[in-house]
Amino acid sequence: MPDLFNYLPFDLISSILSYLHQVDCLEAMCVSHQWYEKMPNHATPLWTKIDFSNPWTKKNSRLLQCLGPHVHIVALSYKQWDRVFRSFQQYNVVPEALCKYSL
Repeated sequence: MPDLFNYLPFDLISSILSYLHQVDCLEAMCVSHQWYEKMPNHATPLWTKIDFSNPWTKKNSRLLQCLGPHVHIVALSYKQWDRVFRSFQQYNVVPEALCKYSL
């Protein structure tokens, strides 16, 4: 079966992926190694806001692949500050806003 990342233009794939929810994007990353590697780059608009206080974000290691300078707004609980900020430094995330509660 042809892989969409090999046959469709970047902009078209990004447009298609913009209809997904973040959880769906993370699930799609399980399809193959190639999808795991390429999905985050094609879906950066989905990741401008991240809510680390949601249960699904706390246990999902694939989420780290989606971090980058495109993340602008972050919500998290006080217990997570140290761990999350270490991840931000590693992935060059500089949020414009931090929220105490869910987005």
